[in-house]
Amino acid sequence: MDATRWRGATVGEMATLPALSLIASPSKRQALLELATQAERRGFAGLAVSGVAGNLALCGSLAHVTSKISFWTSIQPIYLSNPSEVAATAGHLNEVSDASGDQRHQRDEAARHQH
Repeated sequence: MDATRWRGATVGEMATLPALSLIASPSKRQALLELATQAERRGFAGLAVSGVAGNLALCGSLAHVTSKISFWTSIQPIYLSNPSEVAATAGHLNEVSDASGDQRHQRDEAARHQH
């Protein structure tokens, strides 16, 4: 029986490779980016970015160091943010990440079927 695949991980592996939750604390951000690239290579389901500040900035960095793994903010403190700035940053993230997580998944699946 053919194993169903999702971004490089089989369905059975997905149970052992859940999404990871990241909190970007000062002086640990570079280490988190390295962790994100390893998580992508190993087939983790995704990266949830949480914390009290800098979530969207970390997502911007994730967009530059990853290409397949989905990432999102699990906590976005909107009351501390300017709505126009959050919208502009979200647009920027969509552009530099080359697609949303679902679009990345669809692109990867289409590429697999071409080979």
